[in-house]
Amino acid sequence: MIPTLTSILGRLRFKQLSVLVALEECRSIHRAAERLNMTQPGLTKALHEIESTFGTQLFVRSKAGVLANELGQCVIRYARIQQTELGHLRDEMNGVLRGSGGR
Repeated sequence: MIPTLTSILGRLRFKQLSVLVALEECRSIHRAAERLNMTQPGLTKALHEIESTFGTQLFVRSKAGVLANELGQCVIRYARIQQTELGHLRDEMNGVLRGSGGR
């Protein structure tokens, strides 16, 4: 069963969005941990927390690395959207602070 929006919002952290994207791009827990300046156990723990938040496994693990399953690909797509939107928020805030206004 998919968790409620309230549950997801209460548990998911912005750093975890970076974990998802790095895992998808690196396809390796070790390489993703290096990219994010995390330890491998720390990244593994973060992934378990993310999967617990969504109530399902998002990656298939093998000796060759990790690969997002269909649900993982869906979550990663939205993680990328959220990262992009946060970038837009930052840009707009900078515009307001510089006096050039927002959107």
